[in-house]
Amino acid sequence: MTSKQLEKNNINNVRNLFALMGSKSWPKRLWANYDYEKNDINVLMNKVLNEDNSHLIPLWDKKDNNTISSTKLLKENGFDISYTQTAMALDVHLSNNVLDDDLNINFVGSKEDIATWVEIASNSFSFPIIYETIYNLSKNKNIDLLLIYKDDIPIGTALIFTNSNVVGVHFLSILSSYRGNSFSKNIIEEIVSFAKREELQYLTLITSSLSSNFYEKLGFKKQFVLNYYIKQCNKS
Repeated sequence: MTSKQLEKNNINNVRNLFALMGSKSWPKRLWANYDYEKNDINVLMNKVLNEDNSHLIPLWDKKDNNTISSTKLLKENGFDISYTQTAMALDVHLSNNVLDDDLNINFVGSKEDIATWVEIASNSFSFPIIYETIYNLSKNKNIDLLLIYKDDIPIGTALIFTNSNVVGVHFLSILSSYRGNSFSKNIIEEIVSFAKREELQYLTLITSSLSSNFYEKLGFKKQFVLNYYIKQCNKS
């Protein structure tokens, strides 16, 4: 798989997941195709302006004229960057991390476990995640929910989406009181093992610029920058 194809598969994995989640679910995004042009961004921009909604428009830096013209278009119409993330990928064959024997990572599917998953993820992200959305996602054969336990206490979550020839890592979270203990590294290693069983070579994810340093230490490689544009309201 070429680097460009891997980049495209990363974006498509995220776009397809949000399509499954539905337009009413958090976080709200309006995604363009990977090979977007200025006109594609214009359509999304007008959708936000005409519907007066709070959707964010993700724009990945393709380092071409379409990125430049699309960025200019958004800024001229009152959009600004809300925050920035980094797209990353890991070749699972290059991973050599070791799991913590005291940490239990379970693949879950029952309504009770999904309710716990939603509670932990909501608390970790400090934003309510809709139970019905996650429950409906859990029925998809390409989606798996992971619930992480420490001493029989649920402390973290992850959602993995096998799509576009990669294993996309989403909603990876650890409760604030348990952070700083390398638990996220153990979750990634569990997902690496999953990818190897499924005979898929790459994990992909999109993370904050700050967290990208952590993932680089695990072997992830940076792919591109992703800026999220939002319409700025005029202050009275």
